[in-house]
Amino acid sequence: MMSQTGSSPQAPAFKPPFDMSGHWDGEGIQAAFQNARHQPWTLGYRSFDVESAQAGPVAVHGALPEGLRGTLFRTGPALHDMGGQRYAHRWDGDGLLQAFRLRDEGVTHQARYLHTEKYLREKAAGKRLVSGFGTHVAGSRNLPEPMDEMNAGNINIVPCAGEMLALWEPGSAYRVDPNTLDTLGVKTWRDDLKGAAFSAHPRRMPDGTMWNFGCVAAEGLVRVFHVSASGALIDVHTLAIPHSATLHDFAVTSRHLVFLAPPLALSPERLRAGLPFGAACEWRPSLGLRVVVVDLRDWSEQRFELPASNVFHIGNAWEDDDGVIRLDCMRDDQPRAMLAGWTLMKGEYRHHGGTRMTLITIDTCKGSIDCQTREDLEGEYPVVASEEIGQRYRQVVFARRSAQRDPGVPGFDQIASFDVEEGAVDVYDYGAGWLVEEHVIASDRHVPGQRWVIGSALDLLEQQTVLSVFNAGALHAGPVMQARLPYALPLGLHGSFVADD
Repeated sequence: MMSQTGSSPQAPAFKPPFDMSGHWDGEGIQAAFQNARHQPWTLGYRSFDVESAQAGPVAVHGALPEGLRGTLFRTGPALHDMGGQRYAHRWDGDGLLQAFRLRDEGVTHQARYLHTEKYLREKAAGKRLVSGFGTHVAGSRNLPEPMDEMNAGNINIVPCAGEMLALWEPGSAYRVDPNTLDTLGVKTWRDDLKGAAFSAHPRRMPDGTMWNFGCVAAEGLVRVFHVSASGALIDVHTLAIPHSATLHDFAVTSRHLVFLAPPLALSPERLRAGLPFGAACEWRPSLGLRVVVVDLRDWSEQRFELPASNVFHIGNAWEDDDGVIRLDCMRDDQPRAMLAGWTLMKGEYRHHGGTRMTLITIDTCKGSIDCQTREDLEGEYPVVASEEIGQRYRQVVFARRSAQRDPGVPGFDQIASFDVEEGAVDVYDYGAGWLVEEHVIASDRHVPGQRWVIGSALDLLEQQTVLSVFNAGALHAGPVMQARLPYALPLGLHGSFVADD
């Protein structure tokens, strides 16, 4: 099932569903979605219409492992509708913070909207005021300065020096109280970096330090941030990576940073014509998938090219003593998930393939690169154990889409574990009536080497969000614990597990 990248046919043209006016028919999109609500899967794309919610201790089936105590923090776009209009793209909704707390007393859940400047302004006005990634709001700019004007804080939430950071893509991180989910304000790393992009997939190393980047979309620049374990900025370095506006993730090894830049180029002409940011991007296969390897010792670069393809998420990377870097990622021949974000908001979906597990090997001494794809492993949201970031690893966990899934239903129905060295796969099938979200890996506090996989999924039949815990070494055996919330949550994106002290 492993195929070598390079012989696949050219991807179809990238065609966002807009004419060059960028007109947003929010009322029409909302009406279309309402008419499609008879489809069970649309439950995952409804708005969460209350400011906050909490539940628990909730009903639990099975037993919470003794060595697993802490909080699973998650976020994602959840307020899709406002003022009788619906956003055009799934990634535009305001971020809903969540905390699944695992305690001796049981499992509780808390949800609260992140109070960004955008959210507070629009709630007060009762309507949308600023454009989003895939929605042009009349009278607003599609690439404002500062970008925080449209910051929805809806992609990821990660720990940093005793706080949580709610992350977007082209704007600031927002500080969040981990105990209350209160919004504490914008994180400014340095006065001259106020409002600078701080991307949604930082890499926290085993020593507690953190690497991240932020794209300066209009200039083809990428800022690299290095943050200490105490949350202080150590350094910032700027790289030139043209056409990197949609760069979403990266990898860190003991000696290198690795960026995979898709051939999506931001068109100034499309922006000026009124298209939202996402629709103003052009798919340019001639650019290829550009691989930029940066040596952390002297900031020298090596650049490679793979056939045109889209990568949003990387699981992990490591390198051996001979300078050979190995990484895993989810790769597709075009940005299908990005395109589907527009049709999903109207309650429409037809599956035409998605990202697949891909292993990339880069020999920094010989200057060579190899790419192998597991065609049978379609999925997203690859994660590894936090203590293995940048280190040699074997297990990557991801949400998988089975080959039997109804093509008229979006998303994933399985959780899978892949051994990057042996190629073995372990799978738990939730079933056709589920929408499976990102799961993460947590280490047992008492038993060395014991790991747990924890994550949420939406039960469409019962209309409830369910938290599951699995033995990381035996996903196929099913969850050792499931906790059911008394409500359904919109599908989120990413999050982090923070163990109790």
